[in-house]
Amino acid sequence: MNDETHKKLLLGLGLIVAKFGTLEAYMQMALSALLTRHQTIGMMVASTLSFDRSIQLFNAICRMKIKTPELLAEMDALCKKLSQAEQERNKLLHSNYLAGMEDEFVIRMKVAVKSSKQMHDLNPDELITLGISFEKLYVEFYTFFSKMHDAAMKKANVLIHEAFDI
Repeated sequence: MNDETHKKLLLGLGLIVAKFGTLEAYMQMALSALLTRHQTIGMMVASTLSFDRSIQLFNAICRMKIKTPELLAEMDALCKKLSQAEQERNKLLHSNYLAGMEDEFVIRMKVAVKSSKQMHDLNPDELITLGISFEKLYVEFYTFFSKMHDAAMKKANVLIHEAFDI
């Protein structure tokens, strides 16, 4: 592995860690907002959950709150993407990386009971691309949650205005 490939490997892994960390933070903030009006308490509760459990809880709460089939379908697709992103992140971060036979590749090595193929050629540019895709995913998550939150606030404002009708 040449120096340029090594730098790309570290950059790609760093992007994955940083962008997925932001995605986890957005998930915790969303759960906090869904669970309680007290942000600190909500964040404390959300921080105890694995990302997979956070997705499950987000999905369950949204199913209780969302009434439109289109928004439910969007939420299901989003949760599936979130779960796939976590699996990909875990696979890559819990691997070892060795010098490849060609300078622009590394070998990703993962020893697992379930898999007979333990070594895979990997172009570090793929890691950079994946890190960028995590950024797009947290923007998608934030956009979805904002849409859901805005609809809830609009409904809340209508109820408040109706309550003051005399």
